[in-house]
Amino acid sequence: MYNYAAGLKDYFRPVPKAVSKEKFSISTYRVFKYTKNSGGVEVSQSASIPFFIHFMMLKKNYKPNLALMSKYYDNALPIKHAKYQNVMLLAQEYVGKNEM
Repeated sequence: MYNYAAGLKDYFRPVPKAVSKEKFSISTYRVFKYTKNSGGVEVSQSASIPFFIHFMMLKKNYKPNLALMSKYYDNALPIKHAKYQNVMLLAQEYVGKNEM
């Protein structure tokens, strides 16, 4: 997908919402548990004694269907020539010359 923000903004909330009105702060959580059916994620600040807070990620009544989104790349992405040469040089160490 070329632009996640543009492709998914119709489905996901800009800021996840908790029933308990807690503020979502991704850097403070150590455990994440995705729950497919609830459209959200459960997070905990402690890994040893998990106390989970449920945050809604999806907007109400929306179920994203990635197959229907049109913001995909329609051709290969360009790569700089210097990068290509570097990758090919490194690959020679691990891949036989007759397989390159």
